[in-house]
Amino acid sequence: MQGSGDIKPLAATLLRLADVNFSGHHFQSRVDNRTMVVAETETVAGHLDPGTLDALADVSVWFPKL
Repeated sequence: MQGSGDIKPLAATLLRLADVNFSGHHFQSRVDNRTMVVAETETVAGHLDPGTLDALADVSVWFPKL
């Protein structure tokens, strides 16, 4: 939900994402037992339509834990 806070990648500098600002528009989350999984997407270069960015966030919350 936009306005509920923001995520910062843990390795933002290593991934060269330190300057990426997340808008909160393309966000999804879910609770898995005692873990909250959060995914937020933004375009860094090029163009993706908002529907695709939303779909990427929807799918990303289901990635397995590393």
